[in-house]
Amino acid sequence: MRADRPVRRRCYSYLTDRCRRRLARLGKGEVVGVREGLLIVSIFGPSERNAAWYDLQKRFVARTTDVPYEYRVILNGIGRDGFHPTDVAVANVENIGHGDALMQAVELCRGHSHAAYLLLDSDAFPVKLSWYGVLTAELARF
Repeated sequence: MRADRPVRRRCYSYLTDRCRRRLARLGKGEVVGVREGLLIVSIFGPSERNAAWYDLQKRFVARTTDVPYEYRVILNGIGRDGFHPTDVAVANVENIGHGDALMQAVELCRGHSHAAYLLLDSDAFPVKLSWYGVLTAELARF
């Protein structure tokens, strides 16, 4: 999507209550401008390694991302302990399955108006400095 093109937003079934309220305030079908930056959403499910993955992922994202970004997590059947409160976008008490949690991430992105989006599993993290420019250049070729 071109960063200078406004997008239309609708309510979707998997949106969090917070996103639904935000979209309701915007009005159904209202044109919302795309804002600069990147929204990164990571999905965490049951694992004894979550503390390590969370720490590694946040450090690598901060170290390698050279554009403004917001970082959010979806907790899928795990508690909020060990996660910064502002990072938690969705906290599913029950494990709803990876596919449904991924759809929550997609809908969370649809509820925001960033220039770009990155969905990650909890054990994935960018390892190349300035990866964003490399990735967007490759995507632009298509």
